[in-house]
Amino acid sequence: LINKGMQAIIYGKVLQELTAARAKIEGGNLDDSSGAPHNVDEAWAFYVGVPGDEGNYPYAISSTARKRESNFGLDGMVDGPLQQSLSKALEASKSGDLGAYDEAASEVRGYLNSVFYLATLRYGSRVLDDDEPVGRKVHLAEGWAFYQTIRPAVANASADSASIVEGHFTRDASGPVPAEDVDRVFDALNSRPVRQALGIPSDIEVVSPLRTEHYAPVSDVDSHAAIALDMRDIGTLVNAARNGEAVDWAAVTALYEDGGSSVKGDGSVRTLESLASSDSVLAQFPGGTDLDANVRAALTGVWLGESIDDLTRRQLVNKGLQAIMYGKALQELAAARAKIEKGNTDDAGGAPHNVDEAWAFYTGAPDLQGKREYSIARTARSREGNFGLEGRVDAPLQQALARALEAARAGDIDRFDAAAGASRGYLNTIFYLATLRYGKRVMDDEDAAGRKIHLAEGWAFYQAIRPAVADASADSASVVEGHFTRDASGPVSAEDVDRLYAALNEAAVIQALGIPANVRVTSPSQLR
Repeated sequence: LINKGMQAIIYGKVLQELTAARAKIEGGNLDDSSGAPHNVDEAWAFYVGVPGDEGNYPYAISSTARKRESNFGLDGMVDGPLQQSLSKALEASKSGDLGAYDEAASEVRGYLNSVFYLATLRYGSRVLDDDEPVGRKVHLAEGWAFYQTIRPAVANASADSASIVEGHFTRDASGPVPAEDVDRVFDALNSRPVRQALGIPSDIEVVSPLRTEHYAPVSDVDSHAAIALDMRDIGTLVNAARNGEAVDWAAVTALYEDGGSSVKGDGSVRTLESLASSDSVLAQFPGGTDLDANVRAALTGVWLGESIDDLTRRQLVNKGLQAIMYGKALQELAAARAKIEKGNTDDAGGAPHNVDEAWAFYTGAPDLQGKREYSIARTARSREGNFGLEGRVDAPLQQALARALEAARAGDIDRFDAAAGASRGYLNTIFYLATLRYGKRVMDDEDAAGRKIHLAEGWAFYQAIRPAVADASADSASVVEGHFTRDASGPVSAEDVDRLYAALNEAAVIQALGIPANVRVTSPSQLR
């Protein structure tokens, strides 16, 4: 309560300084030291606070803005634009342009409100994770305190919306919070009059994570999506390496080979190993690949003929499992096409069901908040953020799958082929971006140990698209493979990274992968 209450004070102070600046512009006081520009400077100072030891600003609202961006995959969409709007307000205050100033100040207010809008939504849904009243009470108080900053504006715009949100956070914490109540909070804060009153930019609207925004399955694929829970559990085990603790690799191997979360209709267990070894999955990789061998490198601790540490093994297994899900999603789309050709368009067992399965393997099972954080979809959103491509991969991919589903139900093979092709292109984009990211990250590593981890990480991501790249251009494939299998003892040059980017952006490679034009990354400078 005190931490969030203090942020509400600073929020008010920022807006007060902007109001004072406007009054001084009207009065003709444009002096940098004491006039309108000084008040805009003060607004900025209250917003960012003092710098920390690393030159960042960790103490005031700016820090909260960056955290809330990250919570919802909106990296770079609140704090940066807010400060840019403050810069525009400063410029207008120096020139005395009241119209330009009002526009910039209004933008600042909208972005400021976005910080607390996002924070209210975050803690409004976090209570779903709380199994005990004590934890629930903490998160309800946290959400309530964040909400108080924007509560007056919300109440002025819609008494009903304000009542829903206030009631959500002041409820009795002794019992669990229904998912429907969380949906109502999101709907209340996303109502048109509330968003208009707060000035929330349209591109940072957040819908309830409990709803599937882009794809609605028409068959039961919960058991298929549940394979991602094995990925989650493996991830939990190998994360011990991040804390310097020993990884139970026997348990990791057992989960990979025996599974436990995904049960087929006949009662047998669906395992990650069985998917990795499936001929129909392996058929999705032109020229062939060995998905199981890639994972086994992590399980055995031997990669490229050398023993590797647990941190490197962790990266190999996590990324190796994602390559399996990539192949499985493509295999289900291929199976859907075959059923359309045979006229089997039944929702429960025909082509639509296979498209549903492709979506389920891509997104994985939801967590307690309804978010799907365990399979490739999460990686898609992460890679979008790395390159400033928010909203250009995961959502369009799911929309393409939705079009494939519609075509499968209609038995329209041409529309299906177009939608499935788009889906494949976006799937390839995830691993294209990931390969580029880690191909550049090794430049920042000052020691061989860190370099080895990032080389392995990039290599493992690349394996999903390696067969397609090699089929399109042997020279490009050689450049990429050589980049990640180099001797890690020496530094990686900028020239090496440039060659990697050029190889993955060769026209034949881009065409083979189907990378959409608006997500192509041709320069390492695009990496945030």
